[in-house]
Amino acid sequence: MEPLGTRTPGPGRVPLLVLLGMSVVLLAARHCGGAAVPVPGDSFVVPNETVAYVKGRLELSLTAAHPAGAAASSLALSGCFLPPEPAPSTAGVLQLLGSYAEGLCGVRVQPVAQGHSGTWALRAEFKDFPNYTTSATAEVTVKDFSDVILPDKPSLTEGGEGFALGMQLMDGGLTLSDCVVTPPGGSGVALAPAAPAGRLQYDSGEAGAGLAQGRCAVRVEGVQVRDHGQWILEATVAATGVVRRAATLVHVYELPVFVSPSSVTAELGETAVMKLVFASGRATATRWTGCQVLTPGGALLQLSGSGPRKDAQAVQSDGVVRLAGEEGAECGVQVGPLTGEQADAGGRKWTIVGELDGAERAAAARLFVKVPYKPTGVVSDPLPLGTRNLELRCGPAGAVSCELRDPGGALAASFAGPCVHKLERTRTSHNGTWTCSALLPGYSEPVEDTFVLSLVEPVRVLTAVTARAEDGGVVLQCRLAGARACPSALAYCRLDSPTGERHLLKEGVRVPAERRVWYAGAGLGRCDCSAAIRGPLLPSDLGVWRCLLGAPGSPVPRGALITLTGAAAGTRGARAAADADAGLVAVRNPPDGVVAPGGAATVGCRAPRPLSYCWLRTPRGELLAVSASGGGGGLPYHGLGLEVGECGVRIPSAVPANHSGTWRCGVGTEGNGGVNFDQEVPVDIVVSATQFVPLAANVSSGPGHAATLGCRSILSDALQYCRFRRPDGVSVHLADAGVSTAGQAGSGSGSGSRYRFLDGDGRGLAEGFCRLAISSVAEEDYGQWTCAARFAGDAVGRERTASVMLESDGLASAGLVGGVAAAAVLLLAAASFVGYRRCRPRLGLRRSPSMSPSETSDTPISPGSPLASVVGSRNTRASARLAAAALPSTRLPARLRGAGAGAGARAAGETIALEALPRPRPRNSPAAAAPEDSSGSEDHVDAFPASNRKRQ
Repeated sequence: MEPLGTRTPGPGRVPLLVLLGMSVVLLAARHCGGAAVPVPGDSFVVPNETVAYVKGRLELSLTAAHPAGAAASSLALSGCFLPPEPAPSTAGVLQLLGSYAEGLCGVRVQPVAQGHSGTWALRAEFKDFPNYTTSATAEVTVKDFSDVILPDKPSLTEGGEGFALGMQLMDGGLTLSDCVVTPPGGSGVALAPAAPAGRLQYDSGEAGAGLAQGRCAVRVEGVQVRDHGQWILEATVAATGVVRRAATLVHVYELPVFVSPSSVTAELGETAVMKLVFASGRATATRWTGCQVLTPGGALLQLSGSGPRKDAQAVQSDGVVRLAGEEGAECGVQVGPLTGEQADAGGRKWTIVGELDGAERAAAARLFVKVPYKPTGVVSDPLPLGTRNLELRCGPAGAVSCELRDPGGALAASFAGPCVHKLERTRTSHNGTWTCSALLPGYSEPVEDTFVLSLVEPVRVLTAVTARAEDGGVVLQCRLAGARACPSALAYCRLDSPTGERHLLKEGVRVPAERRVWYAGAGLGRCDCSAAIRGPLLPSDLGVWRCLLGAPGSPVPRGALITLTGAAAGTRGARAAADADAGLVAVRNPPDGVVAPGGAATVGCRAPRPLSYCWLRTPRGELLAVSASGGGGGLPYHGLGLEVGECGVRIPSAVPANHSGTWRCGVGTEGNGGVNFDQEVPVDIVVSATQFVPLAANVSSGPGHAATLGCRSILSDALQYCRFRRPDGVSVHLADAGVSTAGQAGSGSGSGSRYRFLDGDGRGLAEGFCRLAISSVAEEDYGQWTCAARFAGDAVGRERTASVMLESDGLASAGLVGGVAAAAVLLLAAASFVGYRRCRPRLGLRRSPSMSPSETSDTPISPGSPLASVVGSRNTRASARLAAAALPSTRLPARLRGAGAGAGARAAGETIALEALPRPRPRNSPAAAAPEDSSGSEDHVDAFPASNRKRQ
């Protein structure tokens, strides 16, 4: 250790830290003016703990404890010592405070460095007490910045106009001698109000303050990416030379760059231009100090300036790659004129590298070079005239817009996108070359292309009848005709006779002598299904023959109808089916038209001639247009085709609410000529979950009249037995019916049974029918009957039941009520007439000389008269008629007057029977059976007439 101030620090020596302050004891002795008073306690340094700032000032002083009994003259120090650490090796930093003679031991440090942070120890020795020393320590913390900068941590965007930073001194009223700013990654720049203009300038603020007013601020022109980071401002106080420091962090948002356009599509001979641009506008002008391009081949070419990347090659003066735009103001590249060497369907990557404000900015783009478009010139396969929903495609699929012209040159359609045109039906005007003009990405001019549509005569079935001279027979010719009518051999040929016999024709087979029908065509490979019929012709040969040509993989064959008549032999064409006597017949499956819920069924009709169209109307009234290709109403088509006169649909899952009831099948046939109406035929379908139903759910009959009750199996299952249970519980078994013994199932009169079971006529137990005839209905017969039966094959004891309601028809009661009503009306009419005659003079009525007696009675009825109450009330029809008979000329409403003179000529005592209103039949009740008497009836439709059952 060495005494402070006794030596001048030489080169390479460590100067002592400056001790601050004065000894408290010395100061007390000076103020008291007497001998030194010993200081009790320990020595200490003032301040004991302190904070200093880099490039600032630090002062420390030792307050020493003196030895006891020391005089004032003995307060002088012989030395002030400081350990060599933590003093940094900086000359001229330490300075003595006070003097040894006055007993002062202190130190000053200026400027402060980070190495001055730590523990300081001061030791003093007294001159008069060589063996006495005292010491103390202090803690010093050194920080970088003493003040702050406003604004604090500003956020800026690259390319902005600029920003200002100002130091905020913690204590005001200071005069500064200088102001220095240190930008991020740079060195300090001195600022002064009169300094030359540059990017970093002294900012005087709105008040125009300078260093003398204690202002240290900087104005930065134009925001750059390199401005991001820590900025430092330093100001020196003129009076003390102390440096005040402050710092802040500036955030600069870097604008992204990209190449515009990011994708270039050019044609051969054109020049592509690509430039670096910012995602958003900059407030200041952009100045590129260097611009380079990295080619798809990996070569780095210097377009302008220098940098930012090294080892860039110079651009060839005669090359196709050169700078685009003004040098420095823009950084871009132009490539062209383009040749086949640059052509690449997948696009090539070009990277542009620029240097801006000392930073590298780079982005890439792709260059697509298009070769001239080559027209495809598509030629379609031959298609038949009338082809439906044909999709016509012309030109490139990647077109952004397209115009299509038909073979006549007229504009057919204009599209936003490729040329895809749909023809609902091909016509002769569509046959030929279609032209399309399309705009493609990357092509400046429209490209032209063509589509050749080849239309031919539609495929049809040709028929004819040729006589066979050798035996009097005929050849029924049936073959496909038209372009591409036979792309492959037929799978089969089928010929159906007028009687329903089906013949599968085979070629290459020797015909036996007993066979009358055989194949006589040119081969299935030529789609010829002609057949020969051996003569002489039989009556069963005459009529409509059906020719079916089955194609591979097609569920519905092509077909035609050939009518064979008894005309003289010779070659003649196939005549229209209208020449045949057969008409439209209903077709259904199951044949009886009864199907369980969820079961499958078919419904339709068949005509003996080709159909132009056909339709079905469901029981709900929905109209279904039927076609062989699509069915109708969501139901698939069923049949052999409209060409052979078959129209129908298949019901995959029958639903009672939708499918049960009467369907109507209507057709329009070909070749009728003139104006014709559609032919229609009803087709009944019953969808029922139960298999045993009443023939009629409600039966009406009067007392003493006959009635018939009945039930049936809807699937015509045979019945083992059946019985009827009367409303009072009495059961009438089949064995009991017809018993003449009194008291058994009879009326109890002994005159024979009133009940008789009906059998025979194809509607007996074997056919699933159970019918009970009542010869004379009695009072106990009215009510709900139960029909029970056991089906053949069911277990013993298992019965199926159905209910039948027998009701009175009301004829007798109606007659009684009518008689009473008639009598009442007569009495009222007589009383009204007498009253009228008596009151007439009193009312002052006078007969006009020109009026006849009959005309006098035509006076309107008074509303208060008894007759008016009869007429105005809602009485029975018989009462109204009676009133009209009593007063034939009275003005009654038209609905109550009699019809003509006959109505008014009835006798007053004539009994008029009331007409009972018919009881409505329940909507879902099946049709009633046709009874042997007049009590009920059944509408049973035979879908297959007897004349056609064999062929069905």
